[in-house]
Amino acid sequence: RAFIEPLSDDLIKDEAKKHQYYKNMLNEIDRLNRLINDLLELSRLQNTQSAFKLESFNLVRLVREVYDRYHVFAQNKGLTIELESNLNDEMILCNEDRLEQVLTILLDNAFKYTEHGSIKMTLSESKQTVIINVQDTGIGIAQKDLPYIFERFYTVDKARTVKSFGLGLSIAQEIISHLDGKIEVESKLNQGSQFRIILKKAS
Repeated sequence: RAFIEPLSDDLIKDEAKKHQYYKNMLNEIDRLNRLINDLLELSRLQNTQSAFKLESFNLVRLVREVYDRYHVFAQNKGLTIELESNLNDEMILCNEDRLEQVLTILLDNAFKYTEHGSIKMTLSESKQTVIINVQDTGIGIAQKDLPYIFERFYTVDKARTVKSFGLGLSIAQEIISHLDGKIEVESKLNQGSQFRIILKKAS
């Protein structure tokens, strides 16, 4: 509205400034569209009574595909991204599309809050579970904020130049809970963050 009213009242005469106002308006529309879509997604997840369709698939293949996609992005941003795995074609019973959605949320956040250094994905296993770690060397999260970061709309640092509505992590947690798994976080301010997804192996 702050951009539209001066244009509507013909108060902006400079064409370059008008162009900037239009660009700002488009950016705001895109931002609001993302917010609405995230809210709808979260609402669907929280109100659904049906389980996600589970299927057997190769976890290592999925993670490598996601890694390959972000490898190009890392090069463009001047960061390094690594993938480390001690699994050999581990098959899990899960929902592949939803798990990929969670990995995308975690990696998007890692890149958003990491200006220098690296992002590392790690695959490991225990007797009954597989563990996916996404670790970065970014700005980190203060200890006082850690208990709340999966809450809807919670932003951990109001001074951040990158704005966040706190919906991505809420969606990630909701998806993982539907998959009968867990998502955990460890972080220190200015030392990076590590998100851990724990899923049950197929029996």
